[in-house]
Amino acid sequence: MKQLSTCALFFILMLSLNGWAQTPQRPFPQQVTYAQGFKPTTVSSADVQAAYAYWKANYVDNCGNGVYRVKYDTPNETVSEGIGYGMLLTAYFGDKTLFDGLWQYHKNFRDANGLMHWKIGGCAGGILGQNSATDGELDVAMALIIANQQWPGTTAPHNYQADATYLINKMKQHETVVTGSGLHVLKPGDTFGGEDCMNQSYASPAYYRAFAQHVPADAAYWTNMARDAYVMLNANAHPSTGLVSDWQHSNGTPGGGCTQYGFRNGGVDYLYDACRTPWRFAIDYLWSGNTSAKTWLDRVTDWVAGPVGGIANVKDGYRRDGSVIGTFPSVCFTGAFAVGAMAKSQNRVDAFASFVKNQDLTYERYFGHSLRVLYMLAMTGNFWDPTTNPSSTPDTQAPSAPTNLAASNVTQQEFTLTWSASTDNVGVSSYDILRNGTVIGQSSTTSFVVSGLSPSTTYTMTVRARDNAGNLSTASNGLTVTTPAATSSDLTVYGDALNASWQNWSWSTGTDYSGTAVVKVGSYSMGVRMYNAWGGLSLRSDNLIRTADYPGGIQFWAYGGSTGNQLQLYTQRDDSGAESRHVAINVPASSWKQFTVSWADLGNPTQIRRINLQDAVGSGHSLFIDDLRLSTAGAPPADTQAPTIPATLVASSITQTSFTLGWTASTDNVGVTAYEIYRNGTKVGETSGTSYNLTGLNAGTTYTMTVKARDAAGNTSSASNALNVTTLPTSQPDAVIYGDALASGWENWSWSLPGGSPNFASTSPVQVGNQSLAVSVNTDWSALSLRSANAVNPAQYPGGLRFWIHGGPTGAKLQLYVHTDDNTNLSATKALDVPANTWQQYTVGWNELGNPGTVKRINFQDRGVRNGQSYTFYVDQLTLRTSTGARQAAPERPLAASLSPNPSAGLCRLQWDTPQAGQLALTLVGLNGRTVSEQTKAVQAGANTLELDFQNLPAGLYLLNARQDATRRTFKLIIER
Repeated sequence: MKQLSTCALFFILMLSLNGWAQTPQRPFPQQVTYAQGFKPTTVSSADVQAAYAYWKANYVDNCGNGVYRVKYDTPNETVSEGIGYGMLLTAYFGDKTLFDGLWQYHKNFRDANGLMHWKIGGCAGGILGQNSATDGELDVAMALIIANQQWPGTTAPHNYQADATYLINKMKQHETVVTGSGLHVLKPGDTFGGEDCMNQSYASPAYYRAFAQHVPADAAYWTNMARDAYVMLNANAHPSTGLVSDWQHSNGTPGGGCTQYGFRNGGVDYLYDACRTPWRFAIDYLWSGNTSAKTWLDRVTDWVAGPVGGIANVKDGYRRDGSVIGTFPSVCFTGAFAVGAMAKSQNRVDAFASFVKNQDLTYERYFGHSLRVLYMLAMTGNFWDPTTNPSSTPDTQAPSAPTNLAASNVTQQEFTLTWSASTDNVGVSSYDILRNGTVIGQSSTTSFVVSGLSPSTTYTMTVRARDNAGNLSTASNGLTVTTPAATSSDLTVYGDALNASWQNWSWSTGTDYSGTAVVKVGSYSMGVRMYNAWGGLSLRSDNLIRTADYPGGIQFWAYGGSTGNQLQLYTQRDDSGAESRHVAINVPASSWKQFTVSWADLGNPTQIRRINLQDAVGSGHSLFIDDLRLSTAGAPPADTQAPTIPATLVASSITQTSFTLGWTASTDNVGVTAYEIYRNGTKVGETSGTSYNLTGLNAGTTYTMTVKARDAAGNTSSASNALNVTTLPTSQPDAVIYGDALASGWENWSWSLPGGSPNFASTSPVQVGNQSLAVSVNTDWSALSLRSANAVNPAQYPGGLRFWIHGGPTGAKLQLYVHTDDNTNLSATKALDVPANTWQQYTVGWNELGNPGTVKRINFQDRGVRNGQSYTFYVDQLTLRTSTGARQAAPERPLAASLSPNPSAGLCRLQWDTPQAGQLALTLVGLNGRTVSEQTKAVQAGANTLELDFQNLPAGLYLLNARQDATRRTFKLIIER
């Protein structure tokens, strides 16, 4: 009896321990304060909890036996990316049962390299997409590290510590590569991409730092991966917008060697891959405070807040220069920008996060809903760094109030406000500056230039301090500042009416002098509508005006249209004479801004008769102008200070004859007006932006580039550090060994193949052209061998061997190698596990074959594991490549297809979502294998709903095959009567 009690107590103890093990060490919500950045005050952990509950209810599928999966856009499919997202979410929410089930699903569908095949056929399985996609593996590995912190010491059903180490090592071995120059590159898959083809949105420097701590033996390697992620980011990012391309070469060239794989627009635009990049790099800033991340994130969100017109105007697709190509306001894009705004300011992230929280999700599916929860986790302090042990107690202590406010350099239009720093228990992150009780800006230092003021006006200034948790101090004591009076009367060109001595000489433009919709000064404003591209508002004085009488230049208020306005202001002395220098006027959307344009900005004209405000981008405009005047405010002292030197020169989009040069903007006490571009010491052009396209270059040539900054007074900075840029070499054509026939100069030296093999004129299956090369095998170690009459120099074909291969009905296990002579000298071998009933394209680099010095024969040999089974494989478009490349591992996202209703009486709808327009071939096959219907439908990029009528067919089971280019889907169709 005593023994039974002991056993019972032991059983109860084990149950207690098991229950304890299920309890996460960091239960949701944590709401941590990150190392850097601003957490929005407009989204809460309760909002994230609701988003997670929706995601679980709609996208998680219980497969039984403790296995779970995440449903893809096509619900009966699962992708490794979705498993990664799901494991991150369940780890952070402490949902251990679901986490374990998702990890088991990953384990159930691994490829030969120990990584998950990228697409699986639901719970039942079936490999729909061969080999791995690296972004999913990265998120899974990170989730395992988080799980090891949530449930430390767990060994069953999974050992998180050991499993994370295993997966990180597999990724290092199969999904990363170090280039000849020492650059550490993340491949997009274990058999796909590399130096010439990579995906910037997969790069996760914050994860790499965690991997370095988890696997100390490889700490240096993963630290270098984090470092080089920024090298490749900056090489690809547009110098003005910061936008990156979906796919790229590691040297920054958009698309890179990925352009051959049919990605939308060749992978060169900011679409549904690249949209995640701000989130990936923002995590590194939030966790480690990496300044390179902040610099890039600020550039991107400045573009969103400025030229885009705010987060509400974001669409689902842009070219890298910022021109819009999307139409849908997807949370995949807005949410990532909101996380990126955490690096900028409290005001910006509050505005961005508020929009994301309330954004319409009607048309979002798996991808958008998954990313939305991840984005909101980051914004609320719940995407915590598992390598640290922060307190889960929220920081609620506000900083002390700023003190000792003082004003200096007071003029009629501006002054400099300074104050003594506040203190905080964690740290002050920024200061809000208030004028007459309204926030007008923020500063991370203890000074701020207050501008856009009026003469003889008193302003009350206060300052508040803010910490990283969003706590605000009380306002400082108020400081009153009075601007000096104007020295004499300004000349008002437009007040509540056009000055009687001025006339309207506008072109392609309508004006309304009595606008009341928005007014800044007085009772009316001037409405301006530029109907056509390059239209302009032009006001002409009856009298010639001496600029020296109005040393303050031209002042006016402008209110932009719904998307803002990009204009240029210039003057003329005569009615149709020479123009002054043009000054860019960028009017913000739906808000007033005061502009002061000095005579120095305009090139110091001595007299003017016409003032012109013209479209600068070739499109129409609507805006309002108010209080346009020539100012008598005293001219500032002569500007003799040169701008700072341009920095961080980068080259992108490098071709044989051109490249784009970008740099970090200079600063100036007044303002930079232009940048001068020098090639090999000679000036070749100038621009007002921070990028310049150089054309007409020679292939394979190195150019030394420098840039100087210039201000309106003509002061020029010293030259930047030099950047050497080498254009791409002249390319020679690829050498096709087999297309529709064996090329001249090549002959068949195969061995141990049956009669009729190889067949160089097979007509089915065919991938390229009209014929393929069929190879039947019935003997172990037999081989297809093709011999060149003249030895091939691999250096002439740096892209290696590329070919399509099909495994026939059974699949094929082969090895590829070359002879450097006719008989004896063999290269290293490359194993090829060719799947059944599908074509795959491979690129095999010479390094994979041991870098042979010459190539005489190319061999596809049986590996001796056929177990007596005969089989046939097919080869097509076998080519020696002059440029690098790799086979496609995954199609462009999003792609979804569904057939409904099913069963039906024969009338049904095919939903076909595709990234590009084209022709969709539809073939309906009966159970006897005979084709009963064939038709072709035109489809547009995006969602297509196609009405199909099979009412003339008898009831039964059919297979509907749909094919657009390389994309195929098969549906089971049941017709009932």
